[in-house]
Amino acid sequence: MSQHPNFGSGSRKIIEELCRELGISMILFDAGGTAYWGILSRIEDGRFARLTPPPGKRGVVVIAPNGDFYREDFTIVDLCNIVGKAVNVIPDIFDGCKNFRKAALTLGITDQSPIENSVTMDEKLSIPTVQVIEDNDGEPRGRDDIIDQLCFFQGQNGFNARTWGGFQFTCSRLVDIEDCLIVLTDVKLRLPGDDEKIFLNTVTLVINAILSFGISSQEECDDDCHSCP
Repeated sequence: MSQHPNFGSGSRKIIEELCRELGISMILFDAGGTAYWGILSRIEDGRFARLTPPPGKRGVVVIAPNGDFYREDFTIVDLCNIVGKAVNVIPDIFDGCKNFRKAALTLGITDQSPIENSVTMDEKLSIPTVQVIEDNDGEPRGRDDIIDQLCFFQGQNGFNARTWGGFQFTCSRLVDIEDCLIVLTDVKLRLPGDDEKIFLNTVTLVINAILSFGISSQEECDDDCHSCP
């Protein structure tokens, strides 16, 4: 796999969460700027996610940093390279739109039940050992310092975060800070190199993958999100 920044214990934490989310439709965002939409069918060697197509779909959707998109029969993603995730993605989100490119820009989230996709109960209960290589001092940068900064804004609306890979998670509400991860709700996502907005109900980000963050006014956030007619 390609080189990636060291996100330290944040990678370990998000992998532990994903191990409990097998069989769920989700979007994964990687540090190279690529987004992946599919079913998390398994985690191999405590590090690599295997995504498979949602039921009735032609493939896992891959959206590259330059906006190109394509489908794969299955996709293996290095989870140590993940900056964030959005789970329980609507299974028919790509239906009913005029073209695939437009559909790829209207990803949505629902709180419906997880989608089962050939994942046995034994697989769900078997959580592999997570292997994350860290620097000698344990963390890639001053994690406690950035957590202190984030704590000032917990519960704040209009929260914006920019991560490795060029993803911009904007006009959200910072609802939770869990040591290595933050949880945002009501998120407007901008993909790298694209000014279209994608609305996501909930996003989890690795704190050490955040490059900068800030607050926008309510007026700035009042623009309507792009939606599929």
